[in-house]
Amino acid sequence: MVGEGASVPMRIHLDTLASGHRPRSDSARFSKAWVKENVGSEFITDTIHKWRNQVR
Repeated sequence: MVGEGASVPMRIHLDTLASGHRPRSDSARFSKAWVKENVGSEFITDTIHKWRNQVR
């Protein structure tokens, strides 16, 4: 998990939802977007700096 809510990346495990509790929309294809490399080297350097210094 990465993003605003996590100061360092972490691995999490989510339980599978029963079909009645899943979203009805099937329009978002996040897995296809996530395989694209859209991050520049500045982002990676800045992220490593934040991890090492634990800065948000």
